Amino acid sequence: MRIKATWPCTRANRYRLIRQGDYYRYLVEFARKAQRERYAHLSLEAYKAAYKHALGTLEAWHPTRLGLALNFAVYYRDVWSSPERACHLAKHAFDEAVAMLYRMPEQEFKDSLMILQLLRDDLIMWSGEMVQQGEGCFPSF
Repeated sequence: MRIKATWPCTRANRYRLIRQGDYYRYLVEFARKAQRERYAHLSLEAYKAAYKHALGTLEAWHPTRLGLALNFAVYYRDVWSSPERACHLAKHAFDEAVAMLYRMPEQEFKDSLMILQLLRDDLIMWSGEMVQQGEGCFPSF
């Protein structure tokens, strides 16, 4: 299946792209070696397209945008074994959302806060892994 980044930026398309990214990321975990690269590429295409749409249409604090950032960061950490990229993406999403908290509607606050906590927890864990591997230190929280 080909991922079309040029599809209209609708809510339904964004959710479909997010789910495709998640689906292929899960397949990478269980696929035979010959299929892993293909699924990793399909997942990356879907996540990139969904993230591009989310950046252009959703506020930084929006739960969907934060959840996508979390899943995309996990993709970089688990599929590409790149805690640096995962940290960069997660920290950027975290910092942008925190800077915009004052604009967040009350009905979104609980969901957004929960995802922010997950992002923070993953950042702490991944930063610790980077330090243990001698890859430098990421800013602490």
